[in-house]
Amino acid sequence: MKKRKLLIQIGVCAGIILAIMTFLIHKNQSSKAREIADYSASIQSDSSMVSDFYSDKDSETDKASSDRDSLYADMIPEMQRVCQAIDATTSLSAFSLTTDSSISLTGNLIKGDFNFQSDIRVSGNHSADGNDSSKKQSENGLKMDITSKNSLSSSIVTGSYADGIYKETKDGVTEETPKSESEVMSLVSDVTDLVFNAATEITETAVSTDDTGNTTYTYEVPAMITKSYLRSLVADLEIEELEGANVDIDSTTFISTINSDGLIVQQEILIDGSVKKAIIKVPANADIVATFKVQ
Repeated sequence: MKKRKLLIQIGVCAGIILAIMTFLIHKNQSSKAREIADYSASIQSDSSMVSDFYSDKDSETDKASSDRDSLYADMIPEMQRVCQAIDATTSLSAFSLTTDSSISLTGNLIKGDFNFQSDIRVSGNHSADGNDSSKKQSENGLKMDITSKNSLSSSIVTGSYADGIYKETKDGVTEETPKSESEVMSLVSDVTDLVFNAATEITETAVSTDDTGNTTYTYEVPAMITKSYLRSLVADLEIEELEGANVDIDSTTFISTINSDGLIVQQEILIDGSVKKAIIKVPANADIVATFKVQ
């Protein structure tokens, strides 16, 4: 009897142990299944995030393209051709821009002729993609070399851009500043932005074509377009008597020249106006010529 009771107890214990082992196996399998399910869900989530990221980028590019198309739609055909030529030129992988700016002050007490020159060479330009922020700065990224000088100083300022760093050297001192491609490309668009700002306001242009196939568009621009630009030119003169002065624009004429390939080769801006501060009023005339060349 004792032997049979012992066998029964052993059988019961074995059954309990087997049940526990079965429970643990099922629990472990269930845990593994949950881990696999969670991992799978994580992958799907990451894939969805990547998909959303590129979808957002595509949306941004599509929006920029749509905004540009909408802007063109509000222009007369002549200004469409001018702005499309600017876009085509500044989207080239390599080009140069030389800007020659002169300003003449003809007051009784404040007078003089002043000149500013800059030469910019661009290579590795990604602006045609409309998405430079998604491109890693590398040896294949945007590079820029800049030289500038003015009649107020004998010193020449040089600058360069590569790998996301803008370096500027003036009077033997070099400063380095992190900048995005779009920030340094704004140096190129300083003049051309004025054309885009004015484009939808232009209702007529005078058009002529020379023997080389270049077409020139001449048009009058509203005073508000160039007011701040003339003010910045005057500020660059650093004339104490005119510090913080206001400007009035009498007339502004733009002259855009496009070659037979549909590229902008020259943009000229003529401004007639005056600089005013307190009782001082000085007539001011500015002539800015930006010349583009394909490298």
